[in-house]
Amino acid sequence: MTTYISIATLALLIYLYINSKNDFFSLPKKILDEKWLEIESNCLKKGRSEKDIAIYKKAYDYYRYNPNQYDGATFVVDLFTVKFWYEGKVKKLGIANVKHDWSWQYGGANRNFIKNWSSNWEYFEDLRRDGKGVKVERLVALMIIGTLVVPFFYIKYKLTR
Repeated sequence: MTTYISIATLALLIYLYINSKNDFFSLPKKILDEKWLEIESNCLKKGRSEKDIAIYKKAYDYYRYNPNQYDGATFVVDLFTVKFWYEGKVKKLGIANVKHDWSWQYGGANRNFIKNWSSNWEYFEDLRRDGKGVKVERLVALMIIGTLVVPFFYIKYKLTR
């Protein structure tokens, strides 16, 4: 019975990972500028270092100019840094999620086990430093999903280069 529950949970996590979409970066440039200032202010209030903020800014700007590449974590409601209404829809973004996605796509964590585990650990630590709570289950799920998807993305990367 426990095996079935574990497999079902893992299947659900993979399904959510694959179907997670976030169109935050399709917002107009003016709003993206305003929201960055809000995110930066939140980071400073939480005592985040200038180095951390610079990395967040780099990741934020990457998706600002490549909005179709960001999928985000839309199913984990407690992780958002900003949340607001825009044209009748809720828009939300967690800056730790942006950095994590960026490290996967741009930093190669999606196709290298060590980079993947390092990225997941940094994400876990970013959430902890931002006061999102220490949820070991989240880290374990990321590690399991990462271990399963890295070979797929590695092969895909090699075939497309």
